[in-house]
Amino acid sequence: MSTRVKLGVVMLCHDELHLAARMVRVWAEGGAAVSIHIDSRASQIEVDKMQSDLSDLGEVVFCRRRPCEWGMYGLVEATQDAATMLLERFDNVTHVMLVSGSCLPLRPVADLVAFLSRHPRRDFIESVTAEDVGWTVGGLNEERFNFRFPFSFRRHRTLFDSYVALQRKVKFQRRIPPVWCRIWARNGGA
Repeated sequence: MSTRVKLGVVMLCHDELHLAARMVRVWAEGGAAVSIHIDSRASQIEVDKMQSDLSDLGEVVFCRRRPCEWGMYGLVEATQDAATMLLERFDNVTHVMLVSGSCLPLRPVADLVAFLSRHPRRDFIESVTAEDVGWTVGGLNEERFNFRFPFSFRRHRTLFDSYVALQRKVKFQRRIPPVWCRIWARNGGA
């Protein structure tokens, strides 16, 4: 069974906008509608250049810019803004994918659309535990879920590091959902 699929891509960009523009072009020329959020701290000159470079693509939109910091709610708001704009502007979008400005598909976008067409009623949501993914190198792994981060890593590095050290010292732990919740999520909620 195959159905008409229209892929929508929500892209969050922070820096290296010239590279992000190349990624947008790959998604858009592959047939996807793309909604872009650019961190409000990015250079306006780079933003203007990116918008100019992509102005020939009819299915690319830029949403309101917000500040985005690691561990802060701005990333969630940026995602919501871009997704809302995507769905409002392109009412034919059937599937939405969240990517960063450095995500390049390993296969042609048409292959992804063909796969989604074969599974039109299924949602594909990545859900893994911290133990399953070892992408952090020299940083916080499980602690990123257990600790609190009221200070910006970039703007207040000393406060950030001191607060992490304090939480380690007092063995602070946020409540993590029980194992059965993680197993349920890993199995697609079934």
